[in-house]
Amino acid sequence: MKLKNVDLRKLMSYLGIPFYWNETERGPYVLAKVPWREDRHPSFIAHLRGDRWLWYDIARKEGGSVIDFVMRFGDLSFREAVVWLEGRKEEIERVSISGQKIENETTYWIENIREPDSRIAHIWRLRYIPSWLKVGDRIAVRHRIRTGRDGEPEVFTVERKDSLPVLVFIGPQGPRYWRDILPTRFRKGWLAPNEPILYSKGYDLVYVVEGYTDALAIYQIAPYADIAILGTVANVGKLWNLPHSEIYIATDNDEAGERAYRELKKRFPHAQHFVYKGKDPMEAWLSGCLLACNPKG
Repeated sequence: MKLKNVDLRKLMSYLGIPFYWNETERGPYVLAKVPWREDRHPSFIAHLRGDRWLWYDIARKEGGSVIDFVMRFGDLSFREAVVWLEGRKEEIERVSISGQKIENETTYWIENIREPDSRIAHIWRLRYIPSWLKVGDRIAVRHRIRTGRDGEPEVFTVERKDSLPVLVFIGPQGPRYWRDILPTRFRKGWLAPNEPILYSKGYDLVYVVEGYTDALAIYQIAPYADIAILGTVANVGKLWNLPHSEIYIATDNDEAGERAYRELKKRFPHAQHFVYKGKDPMEAWLSGCLLACNPKG
């Protein structure tokens, strides 16, 4: 693979840079905040032209190739950037694209991430607030992309007026998921690929749940345990090996949750079923019915 053919989406995934991407009739494009400077709203756009990627900082009216990207991101000389890419191009090629694909013209950005206050603790009946729970302002942003007179792409970003305070769940690479600040409302969205995640502090005990608020509920009764979040029952097959001596499965009390439990039980025969009353652990917690675990056959 020649350096000019490096897929910028894979390069950004390799570097852990969050981005959005989509396909047009002219090919794929990338939209992101400029990774090497303060950028309140997405000003970075890249697209595939022929067999190579070109990027642009719309606000600063500058751009370049993949090599230029590495030079700017790593503050490297041209030669240093070439050597860096040459040594990693095969690794980059094997990386999966981690950016979020834009399914429509509206995407969501989280700003002003901060610690939860006493109001959040009261609303969700929290006794303990984990380090991975934050509060932020969800900004709904509508993007439209077109080509200017000079043939280069232009981005018009329209920020909606409805800035919404939300719960933000943080992972090792940054924000992963947001949901409405009120339990009675169900607005939610992904900020990273929907994949299993393990919140671990090295305990021998782990709880497996479906969603992030379920993890928050389990944390209230088991703050000294690891928590594995599937994201969705469809991710059961993606769950890594759990080396824990004790595993409790707390999937939802519905058909899909029961099916996920059976699949997990096959993979982890020593796992036990966490039994509770309610649709899911968070509903059980809010209603005061999150009971102690009872092994199930």
